[in-house]
Amino acid sequence: MAPAQPAALAKPDDLRLIEGVGPKTAQALQAAGISTFSQMAAHTAEQLEALVRDQGVRLVASTETWPLQAQVAASGDLTLLSQLQSRIRDGYLYDPLREVEGIGERIEAALHAAGIRTFGALAAANPEQLRVILGEAEIAAVPNSWPEQARHIVEKDLAGLRLLQARLHGGRHV
Repeated sequence: MAPAQPAALAKPDDLRLIEGVGPKTAQALQAAGISTFSQMAAHTAEQLEALVRDQGVRLVASTETWPLQAQVAASGDLTLLSQLQSRIRDGYLYDPLREVEGIGERIEAALHAAGIRTFGALAAANPEQLRVILGEAEIAAVPNSWPEQARHIVEKDLAGLRLLQARLHGGRHV
């Protein structure tokens, strides 16, 4: 049997295309053996953070979105990467929660402050949790339909979302 041929070395990617990765962080990742988007995407945010810190580099924002950004970058779709990055602030992904009927600017800000930044997080929340968040922010609202609306968005069931929203007034079932 012939010996296995070594895999061709992957051409390094410009890791600085990832929001939150600057020159020092890119060097730290490369020193830790991460030189491509695919390699980045194969790690968790926590693993990437540990690798960078182990190289003595201080991070100033969250690494939470790095694997997702790297996955998109590895696909070569830089337009999609740009769209994704437009929703990132301080290393965190934010969805426009105001697409959920009953959520306005003030409520969205309160949810973001409580760590509910994405439709997935909103879908996973229960109405009681949401009432507590709203109460702490001194906002009167009825969040009963919000997780269900968010689930429709996460599942890309926009027809189901529109049907549900047609039965709502201010986010409340009528």
